[in-house]
Amino acid sequence: MMRDPRYVLARVIWYLPRFARVFWGIMRDPRIPPGRRTLQWCLLVFGIGYFLFPIDVVTDLLVPFGWVDDIVVLYLCLWGIVRLCPRQIVAEHVARAARRG
Repeated sequence: MMRDPRYVLARVIWYLPRFARVFWGIMRDPRIPPGRRTLQWCLLVFGIGYFLFPIDVVTDLLVPFGWVDDIVVLYLCLWGIVRLCPRQIVAEHVARAARRG
């Protein structure tokens, strides 16, 4: 069953502050080994940089399609940040963000 894209977008926007708190907490957690933390920061900088300054000039002319790869790269970078973090730490940050609202 497909959901209405407007509903999905509204939910993403609604939970965006919570997502930001989870990622900010993960990025600052001292229990993550330094090597992984460095890789997480590199992924974050690359993902945001690619999203803000895309290199693909040709596909950006087709506005709705040009943003798809930017969003996919940003998503994959954020996914990588979470995958580099132990599950228990991620669960703690998700629970903490849910309690704060």
